[in-house]
Amino acid sequence: MDAHMNLVFSVAFYMVASAGMSIFNKLAVVHTPLPLTIVTVQMAFTVLTLLPNRSALTYGSARDVTRWAVTVPLLFVAMLASSMLALQYATLGTIVVCRNVAPIATMLIERCFRVPFAATAHTVGALSIIVVGVALYERGDVAFSPAAMCAIALNMVFAVLERIMQRHLMANDPVTLSKGMMMMLNNAIGAPPCLLLAAAMGEHVRWTSTYAELTPRALTYLLVSCLNGLAISYAGIRLQHLVTATTFMVVTNVNKFAVILFGIAAFNDTAGPTALLGCMLAICGGIYYAEARKRADAAGAAYAKVGQSDAAQTCAPRRAGCACASPVRALSASAVAALALDAVDDRGVDDGARVCKAAARHGSCAAVSGSFQ
Repeated sequence: MDAHMNLVFSVAFYMVASAGMSIFNKLAVVHTPLPLTIVTVQMAFTVLTLLPNRSALTYGSARDVTRWAVTVPLLFVAMLASSMLALQYATLGTIVVCRNVAPIATMLIERCFRVPFAATAHTVGALSIIVVGVALYERGDVAFSPAAMCAIALNMVFAVLERIMQRHLMANDPVTLSKGMMMMLNNAIGAPPCLLLAAAMGEHVRWTSTYAELTPRALTYLLVSCLNGLAISYAGIRLQHLVTATTFMVVTNVNKFAVILFGIAAFNDTAGPTALLGCMLAICGGIYYAEARKRADAAGAAYAKVGQSDAAQTCAPRRAGCACASPVRALSASAVAALALDAVDDRGVDDGARVCKAAARHGSCAAVSGSFQ
């Protein structure tokens, strides 16, 4: 598979897994209202699935394992837990539309990590469209609650930090870990804190009663969400190898038309004209931003390449000892060479050498040397 097809497949795979995760997590939390417990079960399922395949759990050194283990898993579980809490308190449409502002936060945080980014009129315009779309959706009839908005805001922050940290450890300062090992560390280390958080939220009190009332439908949704969680863990790591964190966040949002339509059909989410217009603007703005960002990055890379080429052409004559980089330097070289020869004829080689050193500062030492020969 060539690089282009690999990127297309990775984006498509992640988009399907991401949309499925939103839908099946929402169904699971509606039928089993224990959001943090569900996340813990999903993480345990991933660990148990990976354990038999030991050959996929490879690493380069203990230091690489430590670098990943002390950073990414905690952000990973915080992102999943806040996402599930948001699904419990907010509609699918609210979550999808509000998450479209995440690229703005991602862009700002990327700058703190010195990730190159060229702002253009198109990128600024696209982000402005996203903001207007979100504002219109909220004005239309967003299912607002303080708990939901706090969960969504925290989820965006944790998601941005987790993606940037993953990208840093996979591209900028890479660790030698297989994708399976990354998944294992994320879920094995993240599950215990999530279980403790579930207990702190009082979910353990309802475990027995919820289990007794568990229906086949609820169990099916839970199982499918576990399978989808396994898929998105792999898809997310795969895509992070190929794109920046900002582009990753945009890809996460542009596939959400299906999620919003499902929310309208299954959960009677907001469907007013103003809300739908805002939704369309926010998601189309995300698509526009992805394209504008790609063009800006490509233009920046091309500009840098041209600059390096020009610098190489300018420096090559100097490295070759050529005094003919420009007509002015050629004339200067000839004049200084003549002075050096006069110095040799009148006062000896030592004075001629001193003139040659002065000539070197003008880029004309080669001409002097050639004259001596």
